[in-house]
Amino acid sequence: MKKSRFLFPIAMLLLSPAVYAVSVPAIHAGLYPSERHARMADLDYLVGIWEMTSRETTAGGQFAEASGVRSCVWVLDRTAIRCDDIFTHVRATHGFPGLYEPRDRLFYVTFNEQDGNYEFLYMSALSAEKNIFPAEFDLGSKTLLHEVPGEFLGHAGETTQSAWQKLIDDNQIREEYKTISGDGDTMESVEITLRRMVGGNRDGLFF
Repeated sequence: MKKSRFLFPIAMLLLSPAVYAVSVPAIHAGLYPSERHARMADLDYLVGIWEMTSRETTAGGQFAEASGVRSCVWVLDRTAIRCDDIFTHVRATHGFPGLYEPRDRLFYVTFNEQDGNYEFLYMSALSAEKNIFPAEFDLGSKTLLHEVPGEFLGHAGETTQSAWQKLIDDNQIREEYKTISGDGDTMESVEITLRRMVGGNRDGLFF
């Protein structure tokens, strides 16, 4: 059975009315060319180069610790953010499942104006499929929430991977991912800390 291998890595979640409200005057004033631009501007803090450390724990008590770098950049005229995760060091308990499977991956974040929610598109070396998952963003707490169905992660049965990502301060992000079985048991969990190494281009809009 394949493991998630840090495909963090989204039940379907919709934005609450309070979060989904659009600043129409700002868009009309030309500050943002579209609602998509305006919504993505709220995720500007993601852009930059981050030192990434993670710890994955299985239900059996085994664990793996990994470190690497996440690089996030604006793409498509600032309507999407592309993030590349590259792991450079891994250590684990003896016999950790799938220890030598690739962990590197990339993902895109954007906003779907028609459906009214953020979206994640994931790609990894474990799967040739490119899948899109809706996400919820709470602007007040700077928290992203999403879920990934188990079949995308290579798990049999009715499993899902729930995830949250929260901005702690301008230079730190915390993430937590849990793979839950159909019975509600936690099969494995991943805790990730991102510490900013280099900031992105956050001055001005440059549309």
